[in-house]
Amino acid sequence: MATFSVPTLDQIIDAGARATLEQIQQQIGMVPNLYAFEASSPEAFQTNLAFAHAIENARYTNRDMQADNLT
Repeated sequence: MATFSVPTLDQIIDAGARATLEQIQQQIGMVPNLYAFEASSPEAFQTNLAFAHAIENARYTNRDMQADNLT
């Protein structure tokens, strides 16, 4: 089984991704591991954030949102 390292904010190379993660940390008090991991690929990171923002106001339950995030 493969293991993955989750980078800290200091290890995020892309300045834009780091700034976004810092904003997220200020808003919710933490940086989700998935976001930190995806920040090494700015395209994947921005796509995931765009998806998260798109469903933010949708009529999903929290359970539905978690299921979507897992697929």
